[in-house]
Amino acid sequence: MTLKDIIKANYNQDLEISGGNGNSIEEAIIIHKTSINDYVGTEHFILECIGKEKGLKWEFVGQRLFAHNGRRIDHI
Repeated sequence: MTLKDIIKANYNQDLEISGGNGNSIEEAIIIHKTSINDYVGTEHFILECIGKEKGLKWEFVGQRLFAHNGRRIDHI
């Protein structure tokens, strides 16, 4: 089951995402561009969902944007 599927099933949100679980650059979560995007809100919602699934509470400690293989990566 993909992260998109888990969020849709457990949190009733059909996010425009694909990719992996976010544990590495190779497994990055891809947020697809739509006509109305709140990338930051989507990122934080995804982190909240992952935390709930793992029984963890996240604390935001930093964020940086960098380029990798032609993609912009937001490391949170």
